[in-house]
Amino acid sequence: MTKGNPIARPTRYVRLSEADLSFAYHSGHDGETAQYAPWQVRQHTSLGVNLREAKDTEPLLALPAERTEVLVGTPATAMPLADFTEELCEPTLHFVMPAKAGERVFYDTLPAVNCVLVYAMPEETCKALEEAFGEVHFTACLTHVLRHYSRTRCQEDAARRMLIHLHESSADIAAFEGRRMLVENSFEVHQASDVAYYAYHIASTLGFDARQDTMDLCGDRGSVEEALRFIHMFSPQAGTLEQFEGMPYDLACMTGAANDIR
Repeated sequence: MTKGNPIARPTRYVRLSEADLSFAYHSGHDGETAQYAPWQVRQHTSLGVNLREAKDTEPLLALPAERTEVLVGTPATAMPLADFTEELCEPTLHFVMPAKAGERVFYDTLPAVNCVLVYAMPEETCKALEEAFGEVHFTACLTHVLRHYSRTRCQEDAARRMLIHLHESSADIAAFEGRRMLVENSFEVHQASDVAYYAYHIASTLGFDARQDTMDLCGDRGSVEEALRFIHMFSPQAGTLEQFEGMPYDLACMTGAANDIR
């Protein structure tokens, strides 16, 4: 009996970072590449207004989609999968990050690295996205970066690696030994030297050999290039992960566009 092809599920993607809004679309057909469209945000206008204007003018948002995936560049912290319960999410998050009024707490499960990422978004942001697109599914930018990184860069041997994923004013840093994630956290950064400080501190605490072990940077292009100059002072092995045709690295990981890059 011939096995039929799975039914394509066209998907709309919305990426929301600290200062940027962008969209992608994938038809769901194998072999097709996701389409990408950045959006020029009106900084002094609400997210709801920006989304309504985008829906009226951005061709990608007019394409039929069965689901809407929202990718958010919000700080996240990790807890071991074995210790996870939903009740622990909020106290775990607020142990490392200050609680803010009117926020919604989320979690993403990552069995490949044996952890759960916990993060939060303002309730008004969540509602604006739900009003614009109906039912949506939220995930953190870091979730898809970690999934892709663990699959393509981490091996079963004992090699140590550090992943540094940069946003406009924050850095996600995760350290691995083989496929085992040793630590992950998000840090507020104001300049490139802050990124280097946190990377050096984590490397020193974990006993990394900065001249032998690998550090991989990805994310906001301007931030990556500037941070790399400082990190090279103590880690000449540090390098950047290949970007994908203008699409943000985390969105490329989410849509599958990064499957052929390392």
